[in-house]
Amino acid sequence: MTYLDPDYAMAIEEALLEEVVEGRREKGCMVWSTKPCLVAPRSYLRKESFGDARGKMKELGWPVCLRPTGGDVTPQGEGTLNVSTVFRVGKEEGRNLEAVYRWLCNPLISWVESLGKQASYGSINQSFCDGRFNVAVDGRKLAGTAQRWRACSSRDGDWAVLAHAIVLVDAAIEEGVAAVNRFYDHCGVEDRVIPESHVNFLELWGGEKGGLVLDEQAEDLCERFEAALDRR
Repeated sequence: MTYLDPDYAMAIEEALLEEVVEGRREKGCMVWSTKPCLVAPRSYLRKESFGDARGKMKELGWPVCLRPTGGDVTPQGEGTLNVSTVFRVGKEEGRNLEAVYRWLCNPLISWVESLGKQASYGSINQSFCDGRFNVAVDGRKLAGTAQRWRACSSRDGDWAVLAHAIVLVDAAIEEGVAAVNRFYDHCGVEDRVIPESHVNFLELWGGEKGGLVLDEQAEDLCERFEAALDRR
C-alpha cells in the first residue's frame, strides 16, 4: 500500500470531481490510505483556538488537514482505507442525497455480508464524525460516509458528485479516538468519541484468517465500487 499525503489525495479527489463538472469524465474511483493524521472540515478555521490546536496535534504526530465537505473530525492511519468515487447525476434524478448515501453504503454492506455477517447503516452514538449513514455491524461503526455536489458546467441541470467513505480495516482505533478527543480538548469542543463505538473489518474477518493484507481489501473495495459505478 502506498500511503498518500492527505492534502494530495484530496487534491486528486477535487481534480476528478472537476473533470466530471467539465464533462471530461463520467465516473471514477480511487482507494487510498495515509499516515496518521486528523481530517477536519474547514468550519474548524472559525474556532479561535484552531491554529494552536493544530500545532499541538502536529507535535504529537497527528497533523490536522482540512477538507471541503462537512461532518466532523476523522482519524486516518495505515489501517484505514478511503474510497473516493465521482460520477454524474442527471437532472431527472434530482439532487437526492439520501439515494447517493444508500448507493455508497451498499457495496460496503455486501463486503461485510461476504463474511457471513450482517451490516446496516445508521447513527452510532459517540463514534467519530457520526451521521445517519454510517455502515455499522452490531451497533459499531465500520465506515463513515460523506458527499459533495457541484453543478455541471453544461448548465443542463446535471450534477457532479463526490461520494466518499472512510473504512476501518485494521485501524489503530484507540489511538485514533484518543487523538480526536485530544484535538477536541484543544479546540474547546465538548464532544467525545469512544473506541467501543467502532469496529475493524479485521475483527469481523476472524482470527483464523489473521493474515489480512490491506492491499487485498483495497483491491476488493475498488472492484466493488467500480461495479457499482457501472450499474448506475
